[in-house]
Amino acid sequence: MTRQSSKSTLFLMELVLAIMFFAISSAFCVQIFVKAHLLTTQSRDMNMAINLVQNISACLKNDNGSTQYLESYLGTEINQDTTIYLNENLDMSNRENHKYILEITQPDDFIISVKISDCNSKNILTQDIYTHKQLIRKGDKLD
Repeated sequence: MTRQSSKSTLFLMELVLAIMFFAISSAFCVQIFVKAHLLTTQSRDMNMAINLVQNISACLKNDNGSTQYLESYLGTEINQDTTIYLNENLDMSNRENHKYILEITQPDDFIISVKISDCNSKNILTQDIYTHKQLIRKGDKLD
């Protein structure tokens, strides 16, 4: 009788150890999948921010540093400090339903600072864009 109970005890211990091994392994796998999801989200947000900053920079370059073309691209007036709320498709949104925040500041006439953050105010990208406004001399004709 003791021999039979010791065999069943060993079998149960082996079974418990196998279950613990698979539980620990599955916990590591879940952590890997969560980390992969977070990296994918961060990468998507960074790519979106880079594309948006490139578009803003192109607007400024095409307009010789003026913000008129940028204002028509974004659909809003650009002041010294402008905050624009965007949804997940980068369309204008209201303050309650936004996913991204686009902040445009002009510390001086030659620098436009662009900051993109998520709805939790976590910074995604900050970029300074240097503009070179075309100087007009007296007597030059404007087109």
